Amino acid sequence: MTDRADTESVTGLLIADGSDPALPIVFASSGFELVTGYSAAEVHGQNPRFLQGPDTDPRAVATIRQAIGEGREAATTVLNYRADGTPFWNELTIAPERTERGEIVRWVAVMRDVTDRMQQAARLHELSYFDRLTGLANREALHDALRSALHRARVHDRECALMVIDLEEFGHVNRGHGREVGDVVLREAADRLQSLVRPNDTLARTDGDEFTLLLTDVPDNAGEVALELSQRLLAALREPFGADGLKIELRANVGIGVFPGAMTTQELVDHAQRAVDIARDSGRPVHLFEPRPARMLVVADEAFDPRSYFDELGDVLAGGTITCELEPVVRLSDGSIAGYEALARGPEGSALHTPMRLRACAEAAGRLEQLDWACRRAAVAAAESAGLPDGTTLYVNVTTATLGDLPDAGEAGDRFDIVLDVAIDDVEAGAADAVRGAARWQARGGRIAVDDVGAGTHALGLLPLMSPDVVKLDLTRIHKHAPSERARLAAAVAALGDRTGAQVMVEAIESDADLVTAQALGAKLGSGRLFKDAAGKTGPSRRSVVPPSPASDPFAAITAVSPARAVAPPVAAEAMALAELRAQHGDGVVVLSVISDPELLDGERCARLRAIARNSPLVALFGDNLGSEPVAGATGVQLSGDDDLRGRWSLVVLGADVALAVAVEEDGPDSCRLAQTTDPSAVVAAARSLLPRL
Repeated sequence: MTDRADTESVTGLLIADGSDPALPIVFASSGFELVTGYSAAEVHGQNPRFLQGPDTDPRAVATIRQAIGEGREAATTVLNYRADGTPFWNELTIAPERTERGEIVRWVAVMRDVTDRMQQAARLHELSYFDRLTGLANREALHDALRSALHRARVHDRECALMVIDLEEFGHVNRGHGREVGDVVLREAADRLQSLVRPNDTLARTDGDEFTLLLTDVPDNAGEVALELSQRLLAALREPFGADGLKIELRANVGIGVFPGAMTTQELVDHAQRAVDIARDSGRPVHLFEPRPARMLVVADEAFDPRSYFDELGDVLAGGTITCELEPVVRLSDGSIAGYEALARGPEGSALHTPMRLRACAEAAGRLEQLDWACRRAAVAAAESAGLPDGTTLYVNVTTATLGDLPDAGEAGDRFDIVLDVAIDDVEAGAADAVRGAARWQARGGRIAVDDVGAGTHALGLLPLMSPDVVKLDLTRIHKHAPSERARLAAAVAALGDRTGAQVMVEAIESDADLVTAQALGAKLGSGRLFKDAAGKTGPSRRSVVPPSPASDPFAAITAVSPARAVAPPVAAEAMALAELRAQHGDGVVVLSVISDPELLDGERCARLRAIARNSPLVALFGDNLGSEPVAGATGVQLSGDDDLRGRWSLVVLGADVALAVAVEEDGPDSCRLAQTTDPSAVVAAARSLLPRL
């Protein structure tokens, strides 16, 4: 394939058959082949959407889809993927060709690779892709390789494994023998590890004493492959290192995350990091993270290939043939019906009949937004057909990509209390989008439920930001926990309910014993086979939502409930350090921090933030010239030149059992104003003031 830099001046041309609703490609130019790496023969007959991938912006796709639906020209810049899985920015223009009678016979698409132009500003702040000490890839290069590897794995039905290799107590080497000796040992460790790595895998140095290995394109059993390789890696590192006439021995731990299991790049990183923490704490040098059950992007049955059913999906969506089964949701206090879960299915006898297949096909086709809308309309139709009374609550599954943006379900939809139901895994994967979407839907008077909670307390810190009306616990997940972990989860969810007014609902209740467990967890609502034949009075259980007035920044949010006080700068610094320590000992906390000066990220603070990030669904640092990942596991956010936050310092910590916010404003060379609060509403407002900048 031509080097990417050479494709900047190349224009590609695609022509699709406009008389066929599937828009199959009938012509692809040599320029298209150069830009994408696909041959004209490979793409002939396919819909152009196959160029989309996991990070393609749904808004750009919607621009194209809307233009096609309206039969007009459109232009946008969209992230597409080449045949080898690498992403590129495509400056795309589409236009219809019509007959004299106005009928569209062809769609012509002109494309140009503008990746360098799109990334030029970001590259000004990017570090080199190689670690200067060892010559290995660095964190940036690893993340690029991760995105490409997961895209290829989804397309070609392969697996990946991410292995974090931690050199235990390596700091003793530097302190005892000097940094020069430590550098020699690190270079030799890198060489030993590299000698055991396949050419197509990526070995990176991701921290001072930490290496990360990405195994790509594994046919199956990636976890077992990684476990076997771990033993060889550890054996290589056990051999004494010779440096400056010394014989230095090291101990190492390996943590493994796998795809599928982790379904996003960040989730895969989190799984591997949590695994190495478990290995270190348990005294067993290798740990494979066992992922919790999740809504998988790849369906379980091997006989089903979502890409083979795109046309059938189009017919299902266009024909309105999606149906909904209504499963009762009952009040556990008296068994009365509190609403229904609307479980969407494709047509009877269709390959897309099951919910898993239907959603997997829509996800692969990039049509989740249409599916979510169709499922909502089907839920309303099912409720009408069943003769349910006005005000009945219907729980309808949606994704974070469409949360808050779904069109109204029509006049009939206004009759019912529609609760949009989003999975906790989706919330964790796209926290900022989830919070914004929930706020938009609640501002329209709608209600939100967060589904599939129960794998642990890791992501519960995100929930107060969404102010969910219902938190749904999955009993199949909870049963896998030890009693002590169940107690922690119950306490965290109860605290969330007390803070936000959310109701707790337990799903998958199949027996009287399950019912006892659900009630012990503090649930007020329940669903499952035990209630399949439930009958009785139905009615709304609305909690009116009053959208909070937005604050402009954390300082404003805090001082709305607690006045600031004048203190000396050392006092403010100590208050910030104490808040960071509290966050470090929280469980699954969200941490958002505005850094007034990059020099504040000293070694001690970086160590605290790194420890927080290992067990947090979201750590974001806002400031100037912080880089994309200023601390391992934390997201760096560049503030714009006119942002009022520049030069300020604040910290917001929000979790299932903790809420605190600290903000500092300078008030002269030797004085500043310190604002602090533990008021949950003020802390949520402070966090929401920062999220739009993510």
